Amino acid sequence: MMRLSTVLIVFLVFFLSNAVVGQVNVGFLGGVNIANLSGEDEDGTELDFNSRTGIGIGGMLDVVLNENLSLVFQPMYLQKGAKQTEDGMDFTWKSTYIEVPVLLRVTFGSGSTRPYLMGGANVGFLMSSDLELEMGVISAGIDAKDLMESADFGVAIGGGVLFQLENLNLFVDGRYNLGLSDVFKGGRISFEGETGNIPDAEVKTNGIQIMGGIIIPLGSQ
Repeated sequence: MMRLSTVLIVFLVFFLSNAVVGQVNVGFLGGVNIANLSGEDEDGTELDFNSRTGIGIGGMLDVVLNENLSLVFQPMYLQKGAKQTEDGMDFTWKSTYIEVPVLLRVTFGSGSTRPYLMGGANVGFLMSSDLELEMGVISAGIDAKDLMESADFGVAIGGGVLFQLENLNLFVDGRYNLGLSDVFKGGRISFEGETGNIPDAEVKTNGIQIMGGIIIPLGSQ
């Protein structure tokens, strides 16, 4: 994880120190995250997860490097997790993060409607994590934050369309996020006065995000 952070910092310093910044824009974005998990238990058996849909909402800072190249920061509140079914019981992992994607966006064309590709890294800081259990009409919830690592590192790649209007820009895009770090550490949990141990497993996040938003130019520098 430290190595990925170092690479990200070097990436930012390189582009910001060598590019001629033409304009800085701010904006807002929101959308859905079709989240999932993947991994293996202690014995190396693959874990079976199904996706769950969460939301993402936040702001953005768009640093224009040249006519076709921008460095985009998008801090957001993001819901992750997955679903599992085991022994007739349904489990839903619900985790919330403050996620900070740092993306390099390459825009094509010169008209008012311009497609783009983007890619980069992201880091997420865990805010909460709950495990919901359902079996028939019986349901329960457990605070599972202590079972999770405090940060999640990953990479993202995607594309979208930018609509340039007179005083602002609109955009819609899709991206795939692939987690690179193990976010689960296991541990003891308590429920209705009883305690139990959940063993460690290697679990990584992933998700397909569909986002849209507004970009507001602040002016040239």
